[in-house]
Amino acid sequence: MFDSTLAGLSSFHHIGTDAVVRPWFSFYRPFTFAKTPQSRWSLDEINYLSASYPTNTDAPFISKLIGRPLAAVRRKAQRLGLRRPLRGRAADAAFAMTPPPRTFR
Repeated sequence: MFDSTLAGLSSFHHIGTDAVVRPWFSFYRPFTFAKTPQSRWSLDEINYLSASYPTNTDAPFISKLIGRPLAAVRRKAQRLGLRRPLRGRAADAAFAMTPPPRTFR
């Protein structure tokens, strides 16, 4: 008997009718598990992130306290327009660009 589910797939004649035939393009992509949806950010989490991210509080500490991955914390901070304080050479360069205070004689 002719099986309509395997029509045109003569190279798959050795596969039984109970087998799942994947489309040709799925062989070229690696298999990935479906991502589990994360819950939305609560206002408390956003408020804490906006208060503590611009300070010297470590980002891994913030992520563990909130209970979200470090990448999610950094991505949310970037979307909110939050920036970390300058450190190292960047801080030295920023302070070097500030003019000295003016004195009046």
